[in-house]
Amino acid sequence: MINYKNILLLILLFIFFDGSAQKSKYGNWLQYYGTGYINNKWSVWIEAQVRNYDFNALEQTFVRSAIQYHFNKDISVSLGYTILLSESYANYVSGLSRYFYENRIYQQFYSKHHWGRFYLWTRYRFEERFFDIVPFFELRGRLLTQIYVPLNRTRMTKGAFYLAMSNELFVKGLVSPNKIVPSFDRDRVYGGIGYVFLPNLSMEVGNLTQLLSTYNRSQVVVMLNHTFSFNRKREKTTRSLFGKD
Repeated sequence: MINYKNILLLILLFIFFDGSAQKSKYGNWLQYYGTGYINNKWSVWIEAQVRNYDFNALEQTFVRSAIQYHFNKDISVSLGYTILLSESYANYVSGLSRYFYENRIYQQFYSKHHWGRFYLWTRYRFEERFFDIVPFFELRGRLLTQIYVPLNRTRMTKGAFYLAMSNELFVKGLVSPNKIVPSFDRDRVYGGIGYVFLPNLSMEVGNLTQLLSTYNRSQVVVMLNHTFSFNRKREKTTRSLFGKD
């Protein structure tokens, strides 16, 4: 019988050792996504990411958090804040080490749908971005569509391997004295394989390609998804990652 957990571990080891041993056109993104439930209606979003160029040069690191209100198990709204430290790809290629800070406030609407084996999630996010370099301030809208399909189960239950696909479109708005000028920022295309360890814990490994106006770049993504309850006496408050399944 195939041990899928060992296969997933070997993939992770290959990514880290191969990436650290040589220069690569790829980068890597290490991601943690957590939802801590206060009760059935309110939760706190906790996210942390480290992103690297060529696996060994820091591209960006940030922490994102939000307070979330759940109308039901499938629809939620959020108000959040992100603090980031970043270096542009142009500076990295030229050898200039110039990191900058960014602060974001964002508003979000999330909806989840489930038809048979298919799970469709849609997220709308609006960001107000504050930089310590020019242009200092920017507005940005983001539309994310995610699809999950279990491979060895009919539902996303414990022990399920699944296919994960997503596309996220970014449109930025440069603010001038009299108007906001919208323009294409980037598009992110992602595909990966995930494993459900527990109803509230899964892991994914995949490839994400960023399509920008001047260049494209890909990175290996390692992602941990987690839900939990802040109230130990009310663990049933914790919801599974994929609904009641």
